[in-house]
This record gives sequence, structure tokens and C-alpha cells, in this order.
Amino acid sequence: MDQEPLLVFINGKSGGNQGVELLSAFRRHLNPHQVFDLSKGGPIPGLYAFKDVEHFRILIGGGDGTFGWVLGALTAARDVLSFKEPPCALLPLGTGNDLARALNWGGGHTDAKVMQILLGMEDANVVKLDRYTICCLCFGLNYCVAIIMLLV
Repeated sequence: MDQEPLLVFINGKSGGNQGVELLSAFRRHLNPHQVFDLSKGGPIPGLYAFKDVEHFRILIGGGDGTFGWVLGALTAARDVLSFKEPPCALLPLGTGNDLARALNWGGGHTDAKVMQILLGMEDANVVKLDRYTICCLCFGLNYCVAIIMLLV
């Protein structure tokens, strides 16, 4: 099996001190240029660093909002990336982890060792998910319309 580099985004503000501890641990196990603190510049610097990489995977440490933030940036940067749809994994931190719970990944990061997480990423199966946004338009008190858009 071919090896794919891993781009790691951690929300340093998620999960109390977990985000900060994980940043440090991932930087010890990987090249520090693969690990980005989302609280310092967001996801664009990391995506730009990987823009010419043909195949890679992304690990996102944070909650639902963090995951959506990175996916939104990935969609916005699609035109400049060589690899248009890198697989993304969520490492749930903090309390807003409905997506991780719904996908049966657990509600939060337990104290799994970074090496276990990295080995899991290497062996993980890729499953495609659809992303939607829902806009509600209300006209008066009695009439609302929901518009559902598929994000590609």
C-alpha cells in the first residue's frame, strides 16, 4: 500500500487543554510542517503547504464546528489544490461532537496515544459523505421555505 502524507489540523482551543497537548504530541511524531494549530491562522496555511501534494489525508482535531470550518476552507481552496478531495478524519475534542457520535466514532478523544491514532489513520477505510446546507426563508408568521443545497 502506498503511503500518503498526513496533514493535521488541531483546534488548540478545543477540549480544554487537549488541543494544546495533541499539537505538541503530533509535532513530536510527525514533521512539524504537517501539524497546524487552527487557532493561529485557520486552515488555509496548511492547505497551501500541501497544495502540490498529489495524495494526502487530513486529520482534524476539534468539534463539529472545526470540522465544518476545515471542509469549508477545503471547498474554497479546491481550485489551487492538486488533490481535490483528500479524505478527512475527525478526532473529536471538546463537547460539540454530534457528527463523531452519529458516525459511531465516539463523543470525544479519550487518552489514545498519538501512535495509535496515526496507525488508525493509515488503515482507515475512506467513506464518502455528502455535505448540505439548509437555508430557511420565512415570510410572515405562517410561511417558511427550507432550501437544501448540496455542497460539492
